Amino acid sequence: MSMIDLMQSLEMGQKSCRLIVQHDGAQGELYFASGQCRDAKIGKVEGDDAVYKVVLWTAGEFEIDFNAANASTKTTTTRNTTGLLMEAMRLMDESNRDTVPTRESSKESSQMRVAVLTVSDSVTKGEREDLSGPAVVAFCRGLGWELLRRCMFPTIPQISVSSCAPWRDSGRVDVLLTTGGTGIGPRDNTPEATQAVADRIVPGLSEECAAKD
Repeated sequence: MSMIDLMQSLEMGQKSCRLIVQHDGAQGELYFASGQCRDAKIGKVEGDDAVYKVVLWTAGEFEIDFNAANASTKTTTTRNTTGLLMEAMRLMDESNRDTVPTRESSKESSQMRVAVLTVSDSVTKGEREDLSGPAVVAFCRGLGWELLRRCMFPTIPQISVSSCAPWRDSGRVDVLLTTGGTGIGPRDNTPEATQAVADRIVPGLSEECAAKD
């Protein structure tokens, strides 16, 4: 489980706890109150910057102590958990710009580059296995496409839009595919979130996809 997935689960579950994350000899401590990260520190780094640093870690170990939520009474962060994750993802995309080739510099300019986003409450909570995301990835790889990124997010419009926009604007992704959603209901906002970052809607494509399903 990535740090993004873990923090989203704590937020959606409105958990109060201390989250300790260890990576390459460094240790970060994040304190949550009702799902909101109110204090974070890594050595001398505190607040929002400490959260961003932890989210950018790609490996490590974590421990959750639900009895130590009040071990820190400070408030060092300036955003809610969703806001912290949105900014962390923006920084993550910026840090990857120098390492991932653009279409003009890529030696394999004919290879399609794809990003896959699974939108699901139950998947991000760990209540259900993500089946559609891996299926989409396998299909794309079968076509010889390059997978640049795959993430999972709950059905919250702000998170879905904020996660799609950097991929769209990066110039590094040719195709952005979203899968999941809650079905017809009050929280079924995946189509709207996807349309919010689309420059143009091509009539008939969605109908054709549904017909092939």
